[in-house]
Amino acid sequence: MIPPFVCSLTRLTYLDLSFNIFNGNIPSCLGNLSSLTKLDLSVNLFNGNIPASLGSLSSLTEFELFKNQLSGSIPASLGSLSSLTKLDLSGNQFNGSIPTSLGSLSSLTELDLSSNQFNGSIPASLGSLSSLTELDLYGNQLSGSIPASLGSLSSLTELDLSYNQLNGSIPASLGSLSLLRNLDLSNNELRGNISENFFHKLTRLSYLYLSDCVLNISTIWIPSFQLYELSLMSCTIDGEFPPWISTQFSLERLELTNASLVGVIPSWLWETSPQLHYLNLSRNHLEGSLSSNLSICTQLSELDVSRNGLSGCIPSIWPSSISILFLNDNLFSGKIPSSMGKLSQLRILNLANNFFSGNIPYSLGKLFQLRF
Repeated sequence: MIPPFVCSLTRLTYLDLSFNIFNGNIPSCLGNLSSLTKLDLSVNLFNGNIPASLGSLSSLTEFELFKNQLSGSIPASLGSLSSLTKLDLSGNQFNGSIPTSLGSLSSLTELDLSSNQFNGSIPASLGSLSSLTELDLYGNQLSGSIPASLGSLSSLTELDLSYNQLNGSIPASLGSLSLLRNLDLSNNELRGNISENFFHKLTRLSYLYLSDCVLNISTIWIPSFQLYELSLMSCTIDGEFPPWISTQFSLERLELTNASLVGVIPSWLWETSPQLHYLNLSRNHLEGSLSSNLSICTQLSELDVSRNGLSGCIPSIWPSSISILFLNDNLFSGKIPSSMGKLSQLRILNLANNFFSGNIPYSLGKLFQLRF
């Protein structure tokens, strides 16, 4: 445990006990360290509540408690830390609602409450944090709608509300966050339509994750952003491959699983995004063959085109970087090419439920990394 003498160091300005195995409760007497500007107790085994007395540390600018075993609710007194610029309580077992008093932290630039058990709604008061650049609330049990007030956070560069139980539609006000680079609203219960008008001001967007939305985007739309990662899992696209993706020349990760896609996988996909690391097109209605042009993507490590209607022979030339390959539940036929035995990085291979014929190549026995 933290020894009691620490509480007598009244001139202390910086206390960092992170990445140890301290345990027990956080001593309430730490609230006596009135000169403290940084308090970091992250990655320990602390349990119990945050002492309300820590709300008296008026000089505190950074407060980090991530990855402990703390529980209970956040004391409303933390809303008095007017000098605070960073608050990270992620990776604990906090529950209850997020206190509205956090909306008073006018100097706050980073707020991370992710990977806890917070419930209730997101306080509209968080929209008053005008200096905030990062807001991470993912991995909780938050419900209700996304407050439109979050669209007032004009300095925001990262907004992650994924893996909650949020519902309703995505507020149009979020489209005003012109500095936003990372927007993740996936794995909630959000509904509603999104058009290209929503993205008009999001010119700096680099990471976009949505799910269960209906995308009403015209075929001639050219986005003003360049994405590194795009996930539209279980979104309704209803048609062929979105043409606007061909304008995204920096894509490293693309996920369009269960997106009601029909038609063929366009050849421009491989030519536009040769730096792809991850591609998931599973659970759609795609047809045609799998082009050998995918070998252009020399960094591709995971490919999932399972549960479609793809047919013909599978390519004999693959990127040597492939480690996970799902081709199952399609209409592929012909022989399994012996050249697949050269994929030395392959760890998972699924060819089930197709129409392959001939022998299983002996070369597959040379795949020493193979686990499945």
